Amino acid sequence: MRPALVMLLAACADPSSGTFVGNPSMNARLIDNDIQHARGGQLDALEVHVTDCDDPPLPLGPTTFFFDGAESEDSLGLPIGEHCGLFFVVDRFTVRFDEGDEVTTLVSDGFDLEIGAGFAARWGQRYRLHLGDTWWLEDVASLAEPGTTFLNSEEPELQEAFLEGLMRSTVVEQEPR
Repeated sequence: MRPALVMLLAACADPSSGTFVGNPSMNARLIDNDIQHARGGQLDALEVHVTDCDDPPLPLGPTTFFFDGAESEDSLGLPIGEHCGLFFVVDRFTVRFDEGDEVTTLVSDGFDLEIGAGFAARWGQRYRLHLGDTWWLEDVASLAEPGTTFLNSEEPELQEAFLEGLMRSTVVEQEPR
């Protein structure tokens, strides 16, 4: 068998080993609003799983989403099929947003994020993970001070609002390129 064909077949056996042209993929977006504007951040996940509706969760491996403003161009390959959600083992999540001239940076370490947003991953389709919802940054901004706050050690109430907003995340299908 030709070496290139062997490599291709081996890569197809593990969904976390790569994304081939035509496989479904997902990028991410921080959901902001008219008052709180996302200015960047980074989500470092040690593990990501898709939760299949009838089968055990399927590991996709580690991933990092770098946000330039609200958008991340980083992409996560997805297996084709019906999925009931996503599960992230988050090492660190940093979100920067502003309210006019004041910039706030929130840093949260070491938490699990389960997103119960079902979707059907189809061949050639792109998806976007909307992190938070319309009120998410408004809720955390009402509790945060400008500057940098480490949520785990400094602000348990703010950490709770941060995580509750993230649990309201959704997955949306994007227009094909």
